[in-house]
Amino acid sequence: PYARFGMVFGYGSFTIEQDYESPGNYDYERYLFDGGIAVGYSAAAGVNFNLGESYSVFGEVHTINMSYGPTHAEIVESTENGTDQLPGMTINDKEVNFVDNYTITSTSQTNPNQPDTDLKMYFPFGSIGFNFGFRMNF
Repeated sequence: PYARFGMVFGYGSFTIEQDYESPGNYDYERYLFDGGIAVGYSAAAGVNFNLGESYSVFGEVHTINMSYGPTHAEIVESTENGTDQLPGMTINDKEVNFVDNYTITSTSQTNPNQPDTDLKMYFPFGSIGFNFGFRMNF
């Protein structure tokens, strides 16, 4: 029997698609989330059976668990009843920068030429799987 444990880091992006449907109206938006680094851990437990001096077989169960907080999101597609809405949207309408904290005051104003700001959201990413294999030692 054996076990292993370690840290996992990842970088990437993902999309979310949303459909809004009401009588006589159909809206669609696709968001791209990116930036930031996903952090988590990887763990496994298994058994190794020796078949001789140089050969063995093994089986293990493993898991990866990560949390990802993107730093940016953008609407990359937006339609209303089949009509593209992106040309009429400002940068502030289309983009968001995510931060750990920020302050809004009564005098805060939105700049249409700058991305909006919002609190960072965290998304869980994980997997569980099985490995079976044959090992040769030289």
